[in-house]
Amino acid sequence: MSRKLLTAARWLLGTLAGRLAAAPQPADHARRFAEALFPGSGPDLLVPTWTRVDVGRWFRPARLWVALGGGELVLFAPGPRPFCERLPLESLRGSLYNPVTGELVLRRGHEPAPGKRVPGLRMPPLDGRRLLELIEGAEARRRS
Repeated sequence: MSRKLLTAARWLLGTLAGRLAAAPQPADHARRFAEALFPGSGPDLLVPTWTRVDVGRWFRPARLWVALGGGELVLFAPGPRPFCERLPLESLRGSLYNPVTGELVLRRGHEPAPGKRVPGLRMPPLDGRRLLELIEGAEARRRS
C-alpha cells in the first residue's frame, strides 16, 4: 500500500513540476508586453516593482513594471484592463529614491509627474538607484 502511494505521489509531483515549468512565467508575460510597447529593439531596461495596481483581475492587483527605452519611462501592468503610462525621461529631473520607504518618487521639477496615478514605485534599493541614475543621465545629456 505504501509503495503504491509513494509511486502515485512521485507521478503527481513530476506531472505538476512539468506543467509549472511549461507555464509562462509572469516575467515572460511582462517582457512580451514591454516588447510590444517598444517595437523593434524592445526596452533597454525592464524592472519589476513591489507596487501593485488594479487591472481588472478578480483576486488581486497586478505587479507594476518599469521599462526604459527610446527616451521615455513606461509604467505598465499587464492584465484584462492593462495599465500603461509613458513619461518622457527629460521631464523627470526632480525624481528621487527614498530609502526609508523604499520608493522611487517620480517628479517633474518639484511637482508630481503629470497624469501619474501611481504615488511611488516601491522597489529594491539597487533597482531604484539604477533607474534614478538613468533618469539623471538623460537629464545630463539633455543639458549638454
